[in-house]
Amino acid sequence: MTRQRKNDWLKVLLPLTSGVVAIVLSLLLFDNCPIGIVICLIVLFVSLICSLYFFVSKSREEQRRKDYTYATIHELKTPLASLQLLAEMLSDETLSLDTENKKRLLSEVKSQIERLKGLVQNVLSNAKADNGSVAIRLQTFGLNDLLFELADSFSDKIKQADGSLSVETNETDIALTTDKDLFSNIIINLVENAIKYSDKQTLIRLVVKPFEKGCMVIVQDKGVGISSKDTKHIFKKYYRADGSSKTQSKTSFGLGLYYVARTAKALRIKIKVESTPGEGSSFILLLPEKMITNTRQEKQS
Repeated sequence: MTRQRKNDWLKVLLPLTSGVVAIVLSLLLFDNCPIGIVICLIVLFVSLICSLYFFVSKSREEQRRKDYTYATIHELKTPLASLQLLAEMLSDETLSLDTENKKRLLSEVKSQIERLKGLVQNVLSNAKADNGSVAIRLQTFGLNDLLFELADSFSDKIKQADGSLSVETNETDIALTTDKDLFSNIIINLVENAIKYSDKQTLIRLVVKPFEKGCMVIVQDKGVGISSKDTKHIFKKYYRADGSSKTQSKTSFGLGLYYVARTAKALRIKIKVESTPGEGSSFILLLPEKMITNTRQEKQS
């Protein structure tokens, strides 16, 4: 039995054990006393409720883990099946593909490979976060430059969604000192989440604004939105908001927002969510003052 499973069972058994001990002590101290009997019943009831709560919570977590495992396998199979079909088409001499069609198919192969890499990286990143093995490498970089660079990397996906992705910054570029790769992954996951839960012709904005002595980065979309009930839980592991079924299949369980929350915490970045169902969501990253090294005037083009 693993250490985690032992801890889980302790959470279930400890309230019961404590309840039994309390009952025995109550009987010894209040023998044949109505007050003692009442105390025993109260202690037993509370112990049963606590044990039931831990057991139900664990069962739900286990079911979500199983659902995520099945969903991950399903999502991995999809690009693999596409790659197999594309490989067969490219190798089929009877199709007599011209150069343009070959380029189109090869572009699709690249897209499916990138999708596959993203799925695998998502699982690995969350495994590292769970193990507490996220290594932080500090470096200084321009926030505006990074956001424009990341926006460019989404050009193909945005084009496929017939949408737009804009970057709105101040005239003064902000120099951040943090882990550039981890910070980039936070933005990437939030943008991918915005694309995933938005309809066609989606509008996504990356906005930089001052915040107290630091600044904030906002990833805003015009997607399905999130209910107030779900916003309390969306950063939990394996959690899927009710609205996600409108744009995704039942198998769409992800760890993107869970990874975002864990990584933001590791970088000492606070994250907030503002959302209205049917109108869209804003994920707000609050960057502390100590993360901002300096500012520099944007280069004039």
